[in-house]
Amino acid sequence: MKTFTFCCVFLAFAVFCQASSSFDRELVVKNKERSVQVENVLKKLLRAYEDEDARTFLDYVSEDRFRQDYLTFTDALYNDFRTYEIYRIDYVVNRVVPDNMKQTMEVKWEKRYETLDDAQQLSDEGLSQFVFDEINGEYLLIELAGNDLFGASLPEWTDETPNIPGQELSSNPSSGSSNPSSGKSDLIIGSVVEGESAGYATVTIQVRNIGIAVSQPTTMDVDIDMNLSSFSVNIGALPAGGSFTYTCTADQSASNACPDSNGWGVSVVVEEVNVDPNSLIDELSESNNKYTQW
Repeated sequence: MKTFTFCCVFLAFAVFCQASSSFDRELVVKNKERSVQVENVLKKLLRAYEDEDARTFLDYVSEDRFRQDYLTFTDALYNDFRTYEIYRIDYVVNRVVPDNMKQTMEVKWEKRYETLDDAQQLSDEGLSQFVFDEINGEYLLIELAGNDLFGASLPEWTDETPNIPGQELSSNPSSGSSNPSSGKSDLIIGSVVEGESAGYATVTIQVRNIGIAVSQPTTMDVDIDMNLSSFSVNIGALPAGGSFTYTCTADQSASNACPDSNGWGVSVVVEEVNVDPNSLIDELSESNNKYTQW
């Protein structure tokens, strides 16, 4: 009888351990999936912010569950767009911490922009936390902390943002003798537009020099639709503040036909653009030369 009881207890414990282990594995998988979801939302927020598209940006912010003053944050967002021209934001996700359905993402970032009142080019670096909550099957932003990646132009908002450890902000002018990197060019992908004309796919890419010196001639690598085609474009010297726009079409009879565009449909996706891919130019920043669609 004792042996039978012991066996039953042992079997019950084994079943419990197996179920617990299975639950833990399932929880890990779900947390990874949620981490991917919230990073995709962050990418959409950054894209809308770079495009200065407040309406799209706020689509990914929960007005009902926002833990801070939603109206103040909205005012700060619009004030940024009135105050700055946003060039580009690069970021690295340090970690994602799950809390039931909520996900807290810690992000280290660099923002390059120009002040519209005096045309001063700046580069800010900071550390921020973004809290996302699942609402009707979608993750939305409900809280911000640390350095103000968004809304930094409005003191009423920055006063409301709580501090986090390690958030010391670095702000460097991209021009002026106080900057040890002065005298350099800085190439970025200004815009990428996929279109259609006369039944043929078109691609337009703008490269900008946001540095303070003339950039040397270089190249730009372009990848289309999961390696459907790839080609390189020569770029001449660009003055400080200058830009270069490349436009091509899948129409092979056109003078500006895209290289290697046989088999393109009426639309394509520019998957990646990399200007100065071999890092031949000594730039203010080497981290902002690449555009990726995904």
